[in-house]
Amino acid sequence: MFDTATGEFNFEDNNLDCYSIFDHKETDFYHGLNREDEFYKSPSNMKKAPHKRCRKYPNMQEFWESTEPHSFKMTADDQSAWRKFRRWFLIEIEKSKTRTESYEEMALRKHADEIDISMGNFKEKGVINQTNIACFKWDFTYFMTEPQLADYIKKA
Repeated sequence: MFDTATGEFNFEDNNLDCYSIFDHKETDFYHGLNREDEFYKSPSNMKKAPHKRCRKYPNMQEFWESTEPHSFKMTADDQSAWRKFRRWFLIEIEKSKTRTESYEEMALRKHADEIDISMGNFKEKGVINQTNIACFKWDFTYFMTEPQLADYIKKA
């Protein structure tokens, strides 16, 4: 998979089954650099059946920035419900075509109060976790009696 693919998306369902979707032999990373345009339009190449013709492959950047549909491969665990996952995935792709906001905007709207400090908005003051965690609050003085603590403070 890693020698034929340039990117992948990993998923995990409620049953802890893992799924991976990746491009398979779709870029010049696998096929090598493209030749000049004349090679692909040559009579010898055009005589071949359409599925056997040599074609130009996009580079990695062009492929991942492309908006046209491409085929992807999917791998899954042995006992996974991959048909159910594939059906859900295709439904989510269709839903995403009609959405006006990106996934990041949806996640921010839903979880903004929880992830404020990690969003990188440096104009707003983020709230740091102010809970007194035991490892920061308690040291050896916690276990001293009041007279021992008073002596310790006098010596310090």
